[in-house]
Amino acid sequence: MMLDANVVACSPNTVLRVLSGEGLLARFAKQPSKKGAGFDQPLSPHAHWHIDVSYINICGTFYFCATILDGYSRSTAICSSRTILSRSSESVG
Repeated sequence: MMLDANVVACSPNTVLRVLSGEGLLARFAKQPSKKGAGFDQPLSPHAHWHIDVSYINICGTFYFCATILDGYSRSTAICSSRTILSRSSESVG
């Protein structure tokens, strides 16, 4: 080791700064972030759907509201409200 032979000595922070400055600490090549690029809008109706399940508490009773929106026109295709939410009640039929 170079430290044992009195050749070189430096702090761990210096080693980290030098190695990261040279890009030697990255395990894999990072892809550029798509944050802020926006959403690719669908080009035709019925090409992309958005599903939203939310709940409202009214006087201690939870009401679940399931809404399906068309991504192109942003119109509500189906809206259903129930007091009990189960797997069978989530299906649209």
